[in-house]
Amino acid sequence: MSIHAYLERVRDIAPAYHKCSTEQATCYAVEHVVGTVLPVQRLTFTEAVDLIEDIALDHEIDVPHVERIHGNARAEGVASNRKYAIGLKGTTDRLIVCHEFAHIVAGFGHDDLWRDEFVALVRRYVSVQHASLLHTLYVRSGLPVSRWQA
Repeated sequence: MSIHAYLERVRDIAPAYHKCSTEQATCYAVEHVVGTVLPVQRLTFTEAVDLIEDIALDHEIDVPHVERIHGNARAEGVASNRKYAIGLKGTTDRLIVCHEFAHIVAGFGHDDLWRDEFVALVRRYVSVQHASLLHTLYVRSGLPVSRWQA
């Protein structure tokens, strides 16, 4: 598939996130397309906790508290700066861990600072290919990302 086809998928998927802002819906849609186009390593809860610890140590920050999400929540992950915590469903993947960790570092929301951090985390902890596709789809969807290097 071409970048144009991926962008079309982003535009088709974004309206499904109708309860979100346009910026947030586009971020989710881009992430969904990347996760379906390129394989992403699945992680057990324990492996996800280990990855979060590794990322925190690499960033030289305190390790956030990690808890399991219970119930029928649609989200596969959540982050709380106030509680300095990340919540995950049982199994997850590396993109979701990076997504939630980006909130710990860059704050709530899916603005340009968050996207910069997310792309950098994906580049380092998932792959350059995933980060490149994220970066390209964000920029071509009208969402700036300036930081490329981890």
